[in-house]
Amino acid sequence: MKELLEKYYEGLTTAEEEEVLREWMLHGDVPDDLAADRELFLRMEAEKTQCPDAPDDLLGRLTDLIDSEAEKECDQPDSRKRIGIRHLSWWATAIAACAVLIFGITYLMRPVSYIREVEDPKEARVYINMAMSQFGKAMDCGHRQMEKVGNALEKLNSIHLTK
Repeated sequence: MKELLEKYYEGLTTAEEEEVLREWMLHGDVPDDLAADRELFLRMEAEKTQCPDAPDDLLGRLTDLIDSEAEKECDQPDSRKRIGIRHLSWWATAIAACAVLIFGITYLMRPVSYIREVEDPKEARVYINMAMSQFGKAMDCGHRQMEKVGNALEKLNSIHLTK
């Protein structure tokens, strides 16, 4: 399993191997020298349950909602008179929600390489701790971005329902 773990950290595992490793780390008898690695898998599993994935069609639904609201505005006889702060804030909110969603997805999906060969176990532990810290920060950032998207969607829905 240690060889599989090394292969995992090098990014050379298949999806099936990663699932076997994940199950072993979460439910198997993991030696004490791999406690930090087990903690990593436990944290990743906890984040899965805390951060729901954005629906695949979210961007399309947002675009459709924006388009339908724009058509409603144009169909009204005095639509030119109604353009004001409320109208602009709605558009700004919609655009901000889309931007946050796109930024969040691209930020979380970007490839980052932290490969560095280290011989000394103490020095390796330092790099593992640094990597865990960076991973935690990235997960927190992604979670905050998803909360912003959720808040923006709630605002859009409340605006849409009040009309």
